[in-house]
Amino acid sequence: MTLDETLAHLRAAHLMVRDAQEWDGLTTALSSAYEASDEDLIEQLRPPYLQSWRTVTGNVLRDTFDSAGISVADPDHP
Repeated sequence: MTLDETLAHLRAAHLMVRDAQEWDGLTTALSSAYEASDEDLIEQLRPPYLQSWRTVTGNVLRDTFDSAGISVADPDHP
C-alpha cells in the first residue's frame, strides 16, 4: 500500500467517526490552541480528538494495518 493510499484510508476512517466539517474544525481548533499555548482550551479539545484517533486506530483500521503486517496495540498513553 502506498503512502497516498494509507492517508486516504486514514481520512476515510476518521470520517466514519466524525463528519469532515467536525473533524477539520476540531483539528484546526486544537492546533490553534497549541500555537496560542491555551492550556484550558487544549484540555477541553484534546480528549475528543484523541478518542477519535483511538476509535479509528483501535477499531476501524486494525484490519487494514494487520493485512499490511503492521501490529496495532491498544492505546495506553495519549
